This record gives sequence, C-alpha cells and structure tokens, in this order.
Amino acid sequence: MKKFICLMASLVGLVATTGVQADNFYAGGFGGINWATNAHHNHKYKTGYVLGLDAGYKWCNGFRAELEFSYRNNRVRRNFDGGSSRHRNNQLYAGLVNVIYDFDALDCWCIKPFVGAGIGYASEKKIRANGDRRHHGFAWQLIAGVAYPLNDCVDLNLQYRFFKSVEKHDNHALVLGVNYNFY
Repeated sequence: MKKFICLMASLVGLVATTGVQADNFYAGGFGGINWATNAHHNHKYKTGYVLGLDAGYKWCNGFRAELEFSYRNNRVRRNFDGGSSRHRNNQLYAGLVNVIYDFDALDCWCIKPFVGAGIGYASEKKIRANGDRRHHGFAWQLIAGVAYPLNDCVDLNLQYRFFKSVEKHDNHALVLGVNYNFY
C-alpha cells in the first residue's frame, strides 16, 4: 500500500512539473449508478447512486490533475444463518486527488478516451435501526472513459469508476459527467 501511495505521489509530481504551459482549469460534476460488492457473502447490495464534483488543471502533454468530492449511497440487506435479515443504508463520502491521461492522439470522431487513478480519504456511514457506525480511512479508484466536446468550453463524458473504500467494499459506477473548461 505504501508503494502505491508513493507511486501516485510521484505521478502527481511528475505531471505538475512537466507542463510549462497550461491549457486550462476546468470544473464539473458527475452522477450515475453504483454497484457495491463486499467480501462478506451474506450481504446483498441494491443498485445505488453516486454524485460528485471535480475541479482540475489540464497540461499540454495530455495529463490532468484534479480534486474530487463524491457521495455514494447503497441499500444493503444482510442475511443471517437463521433465515432472518436486516436492512441498512451505506453512505460513503470521499475526497480524492486524481491523475488522468487524455489520449488526444486517438481523437476519432471527436471522442477523446481517457484513463486515470486517484487516492484519497473516505468516510463511510452505516445507517442501521440499532444505531449508526462510521469508518474512516484510505481509499483509491481507477477511472476509464470517453469525453465528447459539445463546444469549446463544455465536455460531456461517460466514465466507469472502480472505487475501493474503507470497509473493503468494491464500488463499480457508470457515470455521466459534464466539465466546463475555463479559458
């Protein structure tokens, strides 16, 4: 885990120092559906949702660095050996630093593919009938998607995000996002 953190910090440093001239700042939002899974086989997650905001900086070399705040919500049913079950709601807040690479050379049909990774901090709240529990800690994600420029300032994008949370939950999300590029 320490090697992964050092690698991501090095990547952010590399991206920050390689581009002498910057293209622009951007800000945006995204939302979509979220599937959560867990190593515990007695948990059944319902399809939930994810919402988020991001702001970043593009360099001429295809790299972007961005800050992201996201919220995920999933309903969970836990089955017990005796046949009974309990329902709860999982709410997950995360703040991440993402490094994204845009494949400008593959600019086909005005669609720009991109990949990225992020590290950060997450707080998970489990809402139960017998009381709430909170967990905090390290989180990371992988991102892949395509962007379509609607005009010079606005990009529409479709993304897949794999997010690993505090409680070892795997979150798979398919999101639609909009970015506004400041010139």
